[in-house]
Amino acid sequence: MKFINTEPRKTRHIPEWSKNLEHEESRLWLMNNHEMAHVRELIEACEYQRLQWIEKGLRSPESDLPTEDFNEVFNMIEKQLKDLHEHLDVIEEKNRQIQEELGDDWRNELILCKNHHSTFDRNLFKFDEDNFSIIEIENGLNITKTNLKTLTGLQPHQDAFKYRYNS
Repeated sequence: MKFINTEPRKTRHIPEWSKNLEHEESRLWLMNNHEMAHVRELIEACEYQRLQWIEKGLRSPESDLPTEDFNEVFNMIEKQLKDLHEHLDVIEEKNRQIQEELGDDWRNELILCKNHHSTFDRNLFKFDEDNFSIIEIENGLNITKTNLKTLTGLQPHQDAFKYRYNS
């Protein structure tokens, strides 16, 4: 009976632009987030397999699926789930540590490429505190976007965002 997938694990694609992030911690944080999403997908798939296995056990007569065989496979699924949850906990803890090291307020994390990061740090452009629109301080920067949009679709926390301008 084949149950465990022995194929090499395929991970989510890490965006090419992540190589240009200014801080190593930001790169690790991003890679950890991709890994956490992948592990969550594996957990969902494993939980689905567990439900399918339970259903099969309930439908099958003892002669077709001995209790010993059922328990063996069920225990393998449970162990796999436990391992995945432990792995997810470890990655989440690493990201909490990274967020603590990166700054005063984890809600203030902006991931920018090296060029935009150094330009932002030199105050050549800024973001409007109220509506997150981009304000070009030095002409000729060729910034084509008009407002801040994140990969998650969420806006930065208003108080944390204002901290950058008041510190």
